[in-house]
Amino acid sequence: MDPAEKTTVRSALSQQGALLGRHQVQISASNCAMEKMASQLTEFTTLVQQLHLSPDPSLAQDLPSHPSTFSHASANRSDVRILPPAPYSGEGSVRAFLSHCSLFFSMQSSTFTSDTMKIACVITLLSGKAGDWGTAMWDNRHACCSSYEAFSTELRRVFRSHRSGPGGRESVV
Repeated sequence: MDPAEKTTVRSALSQQGALLGRHQVQISASNCAMEKMASQLTEFTTLVQQLHLSPDPSLAQDLPSHPSTFSHASANRSDVRILPPAPYSGEGSVRAFLSHCSLFFSMQSSTFTSDTMKIACVITLLSGKAGDWGTAMWDNRHACCSSYEAFSTELRRVFRSHRSGPGGRESVV
């Protein structure tokens, strides 16, 4: 095979790899959306059952006026559901965003069973500059995409808050 053909094949393989990476991110985003809808459906079902079981209208006053962040999953799942973190654009506290992501993954450990799934989910939650950065890291198979710990460390390093305290650490407030 001559060098031109090798270059063409390598380029095609690289493009296919990038496409597969984008598909993995999209699949993970769909999984996140489905988890959110399942959580909302479970909460809605619970509220409807409570309304159905309480014929006295005054008892309905005790029901929440809006869905809470937490709800219990169906009987065949023991995980507690929380809503996915709000998208992160690179502005504000990256520490708070990553903490929310960690809670989300911990509370849905049966769904997020690998670092790749966690990284893909986080990338789908990135927008703006942070989204561009995450997509570039994934598409280029950057070393930080090898583990969730490495990815979150790199995300934290790149998007430190403008409100950093002494020593470059984010302030608590």
